Amino acid sequence: MSVEILSKIILFFVVASLGKRYLVLQMDNCPRRVPGTVFKGYKTIEIGTGNSSIGQLALYQKCGFRMVGVDIDFFVRHYPEEIFENGIQCRDMVRLSQNL
Repeated sequence: MSVEILSKIILFFVVASLGKRYLVLQMDNCPRRVPGTVFKGYKTIEIGTGNSSIGQLALYQKCGFRMVGVDIDFFVRHYPEEIFENGIQCRDMVRLSQNL
């Protein structure tokens, strides 16, 4: 079982320079580590972010996440408008995970 953290939430905190602290706090309070919660039993956290999300990719890797796959053309298939970040078209979803 895995838990997914939404990249958009993290993006807000990256912009506010609190991203790493927020992510570490969420991981420390992950349901697997809190006995008796509804989500007990999760063993992995998975994150998906855009190929153009340079800051988020760096943050996740600094927090110990590893790249596990790429969903080619994810954002092209699921969003009608083109997305650009850092001068790069956001086309692919990069998936990262970390065991708890």
